[in-house]
Amino acid sequence: MRHDISALVLRELEAGTIERGAAVRLLKQLSQKTPIAIVGMGAIARDTDDYRAVWRRYRAGESFIGRASQQRGDLIRSALPAPLVGAPEQMAKGNFLDDIDTFDHDLFGYSADEARNLSPHARLALMAAFRAVEDAGLGAEGDAAHTTGVFVGNNFVRDQIFSYINMALRQGGDPEELLFGNWTSGIATRISRAFDFRGPSQVIDGACASSTIAIVNACNQLHEGSIDAAITGGLYLDMTPITTFNQPGVFATATEDAVPKLYGRDNVGGFGGEYLGFVALKTLERATADGDRIHGVVHGWSESNAGANGGFDQTSPDSAAAAVRDALKASRTDVHDLGLVFAEGFAQPIEEALETDGIAKGIASLTDRRQFAAITTASPAMGYMQSAIGVAQLQLMVQALGDEVIPPTLYFDSPTELVDLVDSPFYVPAQPQDWPPPESGERRGLLYSNAYGGFYLTLVVGPAPTAAVPSTAESADATLLMVVTGSSVEGLRTKLAADLEIVRDADPRRVAELCYSSAVRRPAQVEHRVVVVADDVAALVDGLVTALETADHDGSRSGAGWRLWSGHGRSTMTTRTSPTGDLGTHEAAERFCRGEHVRFGHLFAPVQRRFAPLSPHPFQRTRAWAMPELRLDQIGEDQ
Repeated sequence: MRHDISALVLRELEAGTIERGAAVRLLKQLSQKTPIAIVGMGAIARDTDDYRAVWRRYRAGESFIGRASQQRGDLIRSALPAPLVGAPEQMAKGNFLDDIDTFDHDLFGYSADEARNLSPHARLALMAAFRAVEDAGLGAEGDAAHTTGVFVGNNFVRDQIFSYINMALRQGGDPEELLFGNWTSGIATRISRAFDFRGPSQVIDGACASSTIAIVNACNQLHEGSIDAAITGGLYLDMTPITTFNQPGVFATATEDAVPKLYGRDNVGGFGGEYLGFVALKTLERATADGDRIHGVVHGWSESNAGANGGFDQTSPDSAAAAVRDALKASRTDVHDLGLVFAEGFAQPIEEALETDGIAKGIASLTDRRQFAAITTASPAMGYMQSAIGVAQLQLMVQALGDEVIPPTLYFDSPTELVDLVDSPFYVPAQPQDWPPPESGERRGLLYSNAYGGFYLTLVVGPAPTAAVPSTAESADATLLMVVTGSSVEGLRTKLAADLEIVRDADPRRVAELCYSSAVRRPAQVEHRVVVVADDVAALVDGLVTALETADHDGSRSGAGWRLWSGHGRSTMTTRTSPTGDLGTHEAAERFCRGEHVRFGHLFAPVQRRFAPLSPHPFQRTRAWAMPELRLDQIGEDQ
């Protein structure tokens, strides 16, 4: 749309029907990027599916690096020659997930057999995307009219060496079922199917920049008005986390006794890292109108290719500088507001120096100031996450902005001699430190990515706008109706206990928003269901306590100022199922707990319709792996 308007302005200028000054002003305005709000985030990382837990560890300067677990070796041992996966020391060092063989197949509507034939990439992407959808309150009542796109970045090069489908076929798996389950585009389209999203659904392989490309594609479509919302990000999994396929020197992999020191004098390489991350995006205008909780704002971005400049696997500093400069201009960012830069983090000294030089040139072209912005990368702490590094660092950046903290660059001591950091805009933070506000404007962060072949992308990110707090008058007549569901009785208890603590700790003026979010903006309606209706916050707490104590009993119960219903219904995440008409509070609660699809939105006043996060849905993960698990102690000595 904006391209069409720009073309029209140019035609009018050529025809003499518009003044040159006015045309220039219009074209400049059209070139500015629409602010994009990050309204949800989800991740699956080592030992957690909570992006906040990842940030807490990263902010504290903890390392995620360790040897891949013996469990990962057991998963692939039956499909590989015995000498490759033998002793524990043959497992590679890096940041690797443990339980890539488990999946909540019931939640997403798959049978156990179907789940086994799905690639681990698709299974884990579904769960990571669910966390982002849940964190944003997307895919729920009221979203049926929205066009939501799904854009997923992944690097498939590693799977050309050895893949899940390759291993499963060797074990006699069904070829057709495995082909469908491992169809690469299915990583995105299965997410769209799970939530009934009707927008574009794409998987993008752009090497290490894959997830950043996916995010930029989503931002472009939101900017153009082609979609209303997006789930975007990426993933990286190494199906063979063994030393044979992770040898020192290959893709800057370090020796096992090395310490990764990016930006340091002794940069001797790094280690690989696995990660799955997604963000939910809307334009800032729509997110504000929808009452969304906003994590941060993407104010501008750029994407370009170096053409013939640089090498296929080597940065062109001039092209990198242009990408940085373009993003800063598109976002209308005062360069002095930059406080933190996340760079690519590839641990090869020459490539690191070329990249750093390019980013520095782009910023230095707009200022003479030196050493005012921190430059860092997640790679020393979390490994080089390849196609997922862009979304992983975006999630870290947003939380750094929210906490007003500059995170440390793990293991940094003395600066590299390949780049003059003293005569640059950068310093390297060795310890976590406060992120002071700039003299003018607001804190801004910059994320930089590049891909083999000379593709450069940059995002400029700012903090969330200050959220309005409802007044006491607005909260006085609030409808206190809370919905809690679980895939099992134990899952329901877990969710009830967690949501009960959130209600107890909440500002009383926010409890109506928690109720609204539980009833209207949950992405899944699962089997075990509870609804509590209460006159006030104290009564709501009492009702939730009773629900927790009687979670395994169906029916209706009541107490002083509250009533609860519990029952069962078919699990679904579809938003377009034809619901019943508008019902009264008690009838809606009762019919929902009988298994009907019920609308609750009309029961809440407009001032209560703000999203407030509750506890995450507890996944019920079971084994979903096409090959037999073969432990080391089951292998004969002759092997």
